[in-house]
Amino acid sequence: MRQELQYKEHGFQTLKKIDMKMSDTQGGYKLDEAQAILNEMKAIKKAITSGEQEKQDLIESLARLKANFVANKRSHLDLWTNSTSLGSSHCSLPRTYLDAGSQTDVSGNFFVNCSNHLAEKVRVRLQYEDAKRR
Repeated sequence: MRQELQYKEHGFQTLKKIDMKMSDTQGGYKLDEAQAILNEMKAIKKAITSGEQEKQDLIESLARLKANFVANKRSHLDLWTNSTSLGSSHCSLPRTYLDAGSQTDVSGNFFVNCSNHLAEKVRVRLQYEDAKRR
């Protein structure tokens, strides 16, 4: 019986030495430390994935804004450089607005016709700013 007790004590001491060696070695972590590290890694991965998604959304939004800007710029250039486009333009001007004498006497009609286009530009800009803040 005494010998059996010595064997158990020796086994316990061996296990204790192994535990000390494992906890003393570099890179050895206790279970709660390992779980905390794993949770932190998961959070970092989630943040990176979220950041990548946000980046992709911003790139898509920027591409849409650029396309709208180019189309808008092109339509405004066409409006002022090609007088035949005035009749088909979404913001058509009456002939009186094209005369030199009436350039400073513009009523609000032109702005009312273009208010929908301006509202769309403002809406897209606000969406872009909102996406940029996220």
